[in-house]
Amino acid sequence: MPLRAVSPHPPDSVRSNLAEQAYAQLKALIHDFQLLPGDRFSENEMGTRLGVSRTPVREALIRLAQEGLVEVVPRHGMRVLPVSAADMN
Repeated sequence: MPLRAVSPHPPDSVRSNLAEQAYAQLKALIHDFQLLPGDRFSENEMGTRLGVSRTPVREALIRLAQEGLVEVVPRHGMRVLPVSAADMN
């Protein structure tokens, strides 16, 4: 039986699941004030904290930026923005 080549990249379903988990964890950290307004971090730092690679963190941060919870600071990472009561929903 011939051996199949194994891709070094996980399937899209695994990647999207990791991105969803990273998104939920980051949003909870912001809502629970474990990440405070003004806190800055890189994708690498947050990936290490969450136990995932940069890619799912990046995808999660893009969603959070669209929601106005974080801001992308070019060449400096991300910054947590102030949270209003409306953002908590």
